[in-house]
Amino acid sequence: MGNLQIIDVTPSNVNEHGMFCIKDQKAAGFKQKAEWYSETYKQGLRMKIAQNEKGEKIGFIEYVPAEFAWRPVDAPGYMFIHCMFIYPNKNKNLGYGSLLVQECEKDAKAMGKIGVAVMTSKGAWITNKLLFLKNGFEEVDKSGRFELCVKKFGTSAPTPKLIKWQEQK
Repeated sequence: MGNLQIIDVTPSNVNEHGMFCIKDQKAAGFKQKAEWYSETYKQGLRMKIAQNEKGEKIGFIEYVPAEFAWRPVDAPGYMFIHCMFIYPNKNKNLGYGSLLVQECEKDAKAMGKIGVAVMTSKGAWITNKLLFLKNGFEEVDKSGRFELCVKKFGTSAPTPKLIKWQEQK
């Protein structure tokens, strides 16, 4: 895997390290997301970027306490992974995704969370569940093409569920 550095992105260093999903720091979208990140960081949103020894950013993970998740999930007490990506394809299946998941788990435990949850899918823009299953998560709910995968830190932790957003008015 080489020498991999995990960068904790904070409101004070976001302009230095950037955000993986918006490469152009001069773009209006970058400024908007940086402002949003600074506000949401107070609620527990965290972003970590994986960078190789050449300084190339090869992946990121973004997660928040589930009470503040913007995905349709009911998972009080859990950390919820919103986004995760490894790029380019040559960096996939080398263990970088697992390292980022472990970083999330470490933060979740430090924050007193009872587990980590993530919404997965085989479709575009959402991580496939295989990475999470490989890291000790289990699928606990499904709605259409979306699955909810969970890793509990204790056996007595309640099981999260997807909110059936299609049925809500």
